[in-house]
Formats: sequence, C-alpha cells, structure tokens
Amino acid sequence: MKPTISRCVWYRTNSVTDFTDGMQIYDLAQPCAAQIVFVHSDNCVNLVVFDHAGTVWLRQMVPINEVPIGARHWAEWPVIMTTVAKKDDQKRDMALETVGRLAMAERDDAMKRDMAERDIALDFTNRDMTVGRFKPR
Repeated sequence: MKPTISRCVWYRTNSVTDFTDGMQIYDLAQPCAAQIVFVHSDNCVNLVVFDHAGTVWLRQMVPINEVPIGARHWAEWPVIMTTVAKKDDQKRDMALETVGRLAMAERDDAMKRDMAERDIALDFTNRDMTVGRFKPR
C-alpha cells in the first residue's frame, strides 16, 4: 500500500533509544498507534507516535513496507488496512474487467450492425434494386 499523509499505521520498536528517551512500551508484542505526517518515499515516512501511556513522540525516517533487517524501528500497516487494500484492488480489477466486457460487447454490437447494413446493401445489389430510384418501364 502506498503511504499518504494522515494514514494510521502501527509503530514497532526494538530500539534501546526509544526506551532511554522515556517512551513507555508495556508489551513489545503490541504496536504503538502512529500517524503518517510526511512521506519521504514509498518506503520511508515521518510519524507522530503514541506510546502505550498515550504520550506523543515524533519519529523521522521510519521504514515502512520494506523493513530492513536489523531496523531499530519500523511502521507497518494494520491488518485491517491490508485487508481493505486487497479488497479495493479486487474491486478495481472487477470494475476494469466489467468495463472491458462492456467495451467488447459494444464493439461486437457495432460489428453486427455493420454486417447487417452490408447484408442489406448486398441484397439490394443482388436484386438489381436501388434505394430511391425507379426502374424504367
């Protein structure tokens, strides 16, 4: 998922710096709530982080999406966000497929109309008839 400003993410840490700064993490298994405040790239963001006591912390240059091995902190998408993103992708794919089917059906209808008009024109030609012209007696 592409990060954008104001999206909610989970902040995870294994950094001693976060603990020595006073960030209160009661359980490392539970992430901290965070919000994206600046996007450097698809894989790097600045965050406002709320520790487990509710204190606000600022974190810059936090990796997201592709977390490097040995990262001291990182952000990840909540499970519900990844599920929503997958559903949005599926809906988009279904919509594109439907539009494609409609375009093909429209093209087929146009081809059938053209063929019908050609058949009528050939029928008039084969019968030696012309539209709007009389045969002499």
